[in-house]
Amino acid sequence: MRIRFPRAIPSANAWRLRLWAMAAVALCVFTLEGLTPRLLSGIEEGVGDTLWRFAAASAQADAQERRLVVVDIDEASLAKLGPWPWPRERLAELARRLAALGAGLQIYDVVLPDPRPGDAALAAEFARNPVVLAQIFALDPETPAALGRPLGALKPGAPPCRAPLPQATGFIANAPAFAAVEGLTAGHITPRVARDGAVRRLPALICFEGRAYPALGLAALLKAAGVESEWTLAPGSTWLDPAWRLTHPALPGIAVPLDGDGDIRLSYRLPRRAFVSMSAADVLAGQVPPELFRGAWVLIGATAFGIGDAVPTPHGGALGGVEVHAQFLAALLDGRLPHTPLGAPWLRLLLGLAGAAALLAALRVRR
Repeated sequence: MRIRFPRAIPSANAWRLRLWAMAAVALCVFTLEGLTPRLLSGIEEGVGDTLWRFAAASAQADAQERRLVVVDIDEASLAKLGPWPWPRERLAELARRLAALGAGLQIYDVVLPDPRPGDAALAAEFARNPVVLAQIFALDPETPAALGRPLGALKPGAPPCRAPLPQATGFIANAPAFAAVEGLTAGHITPRVARDGAVRRLPALICFEGRAYPALGLAALLKAAGVESEWTLAPGSTWLDPAWRLTHPALPGIAVPLDGDGDIRLSYRLPRRAFVSMSAADVLAGQVPPELFRGAWVLIGATAFGIGDAVPTPHGGALGGVEVHAQFLAALLDGRLPHTPLGAPWLRLLLGLAGAAALLAALRVRR
């Protein structure tokens, strides 16, 4: 014979206690959101960094990004060929070698602001190949600059230079000889540096004197696709949408999510070993396998300590800026750029209430 015990019916006081607990959780979440958003942001970024490191560590050992090849101006290159900056003739030879290897696109994560002997020869070599140069914009009004000439401005009004796009007060661009090359373009490499020094975000577009200039990866995408230099910027509409989204009428498969400041959140899912990296000295010496370069997008940048292009990332330590742009391009091509949804505050509240409900249920079971 089974004995059925009557189920305890919660008293009015018990229900009142639970409601007060839920209200306290909601109040705490809203207080943190309103008064200490940096605390929540710091916690989220720390958790995000841990997830990026876990994803990179769990990636398959043989996984490699074959669409991109990094040509590294590393310590060995400087030891063999001399300190940076190199003569323009050597850079022209590097561009010729990459073209002969069959590179589909040459993307330079270096800026050449000062006029130097050999500019004309290097500009002529750039004119013969699909090339994207780098440039930097100053977002701090206290550090204006005006070196070289900016390249690669989007068509006027595509999109308009207003919020959320940041406004630049100056620039470090390339020498005038390169600005005169027809068809040559550039993209900015201006990072957003977090309070802990890490680079997790990158402005998609930066406005200067009423014209918008795209990031290096976006400029490379437009150059490779051979489409008009324009983007369409639209706000998100649902809870799970980003604050803003960049699209291109000729690239229906590409959508770039932006946050409320007009920034791209960078993906660090791939480990460093996933990228094929060749020393610039080996490329110049003809000591690289040609099949790696055929049709690939080649990122030319520096990791040598003396050049000072290392930035902290969620992977820990410091990476060369060229590797940051490689991560961005890989995520852009795969359509896996992360974003914070518009409904993030409400989602945090729901998670907090769910956690409180689970805690109350656990206490009840224990009792």
